[in-house]
Amino acid sequence: MRQPPDKQRILDSLAAIARGADRPPSRSEFLSLSGISEHSVLQFFPSWNAALRAAGLQPYTLNLRLEDRELLEDWGHAVRRSHKIPTRRAYRHLGKFDHRTFERRLGPFGMVAKELGYTVEAVQSGFPDCEAKRQIAPHRWQRVHLEFEFESRNFRDHGHSLTGCDVIVCWRHNWPDSPPHLEILKLSSLIKSLPTSQA
Repeated sequence: MRQPPDKQRILDSLAAIARGADRPPSRSEFLSLSGISEHSVLQFFPSWNAALRAAGLQPYTLNLRLEDRELLEDWGHAVRRSHKIPTRRAYRHLGKFDHRTFERRLGPFGMVAKELGYTVEAVQSGFPDCEAKRQIAPHRWQRVHLEFEFESRNFRDHGHSLTGCDVIVCWRHNWPDSPPHLEILKLSSLIKSLPTSQA
């Protein structure tokens, strides 16, 4: 039977992952990369930050309120380094913040919405995912409903109604015969035209 990790193994794993990422790991990174459970960590340390400090690392400040500008600048830095929209896994290595910070604060589209002329008004778990306003002229806005998909074809595969949605926001557009009334925003191409993606 496999022995549970001792305190020194936890500290060594923390230090090794931090060296590889060039920054302290988030809790979720550590758990997935080390194979050590949170329960094991908390047997030796009263909190996650205490474990980081014991390993000689600065506590991860996920709970501090970050400015949207900081999040967007770091996102832009990750895009420039990878020359494409990074996946969650890639962003964990390229970025300074936890990808969940983006998703909780801005949603997957919120990271670039303003630059694309959208103002997100509501995000929900049901269909469609998002209600937003799109700028169509100076001081003129149009209300639109958006659905987020990694690939545009997922919209069809998930069985979504062809009514009630105006725009599919996706990373990859792979639905060539999509209905003409559904606008497709392919972020992997659009991001290249934004200031944050320029080298």
